[in-house]
Amino acid sequence: HYMLGADYSGFSNIMLSFQIEQKHIFGFKKDEGVLNLIKVHQPVMNFPERDPPETGDPDMEALVNILDIMLSEDGKLEENENIATFVADWRTLQDKLNTQLLVMYNITYKDYFLKLSVGYNITDALWAYLGYNLLEGDDGTAFGIFDKNDNVYFKLRYSF
Repeated sequence: HYMLGADYSGFSNIMLSFQIEQKHIFGFKKDEGVLNLIKVHQPVMNFPERDPPETGDPDMEALVNILDIMLSEDGKLEENENIATFVADWRTLQDKLNTQLLVMYNITYKDYFLKLSVGYNITDALWAYLGYNLLEGDDGTAFGIFDKNDNVYFKLRYSF
């Protein structure tokens, strides 16, 4: 598991950040994929002894979610997973207004998380935020399992 990133703050009041991350499974055997992994983990999870579940079986989906395993289109694990992250942070009005955009895109599984927020510094100790979170992707992906959880939020933060 490694990550490379760069930040740039040469603009007035704007900070940009980019990261690329890769996860690699050593000793990976593509032909065995998820079904073999479930068979190995069944005793630990106290599943009844039986053949590995078929794709779409609720037990398999639960295990996949618990282990944070993502699936390729053919229902197999991928040896490498690549994720790109971009952040743009803009402060203006003498640092009273803060706008931030965060995008995390999983290149391997084509799912993503997007967060847009605007914060206003009411006093030195009180900030008000309005934001939006968008999660998209297929059901077997880290962001896709939360596809129906897009939301708008309001937050007050008091620091003392």
